Amino acid sequence: MYLKVEDAAGNNATVEHPFRHACQSRSWRNWTIALSEFNAGGVDLAQVSKLTIGLGDGTNSGQADEDLDSIFVDDIRLFK
Repeated sequence: MYLKVEDAAGNNATVEHPFRHACQSRSWRNWTIALSEFNAGGVDLAQVSKLTIGLGDGTNSGQADEDLDSIFVDDIRLFK
C-alpha cells in the first residue's frame, strides 16, 4: 500500500506502508505519515493537488485475479 502526494506543479513523492501486507490484515491499522517524508520529491505541501492511495506498484495490485478484498480509508487529515 502506498500514498502518493502531488502538488500543483506536478512534483510528486510516494511513501510505502511499512507493513508490506497491511491490506491483507484482518485488523484495523493506523498509518501516520510525517509530511516531511514527501520532501524528497520536491512536493510543495502548500500546493497539494492530488492524493493517491494505491496497492502494488500503481499498475498491478500484486493480488491474484480471483482475490476480492476490501480496504476502508477514513480520517485523512493533514496537519503541521
